Amino acid sequence: MMNDLLLISESKLIELLNEFFKNYEKSHEQSNQPVQPDTEKTLISTSKLIEILGVSRTTIYKWRRDGKIPYFKIGKMVYFDLNDIMSHINKINLGDFNSVQSFIDKGAKK
Repeated sequence: MMNDLLLISESKLIELLNEFFKNYEKSHEQSNQPVQPDTEKTLISTSKLIEILGVSRTTIYKWRRDGKIPYFKIGKMVYFDLNDIMSHINKINLGDFNSVQSFIDKGAKK
């Protein structure tokens, strides 16, 4: 029903989303459509991204707002694909950045 409320832990939601992406990609493989080379999604929360990059929550919000890092929302929850984040950082780093730390120090500019 439309008024039913489903409570689910963040870890269970991530598990379900990972399963969904795997099944989705399998269906594309079966239909002979090209699949991205890196088909494994590693979904992480804002808190985990903060921990990995060592930046503040405000910095992550600013980067999201300014379109400097890729993310997606499910309802009110925001998730990041770790592979997408690292690819994005590496793409930016092709210029004059040499590490993730440089990316962070420069405020994800460029």
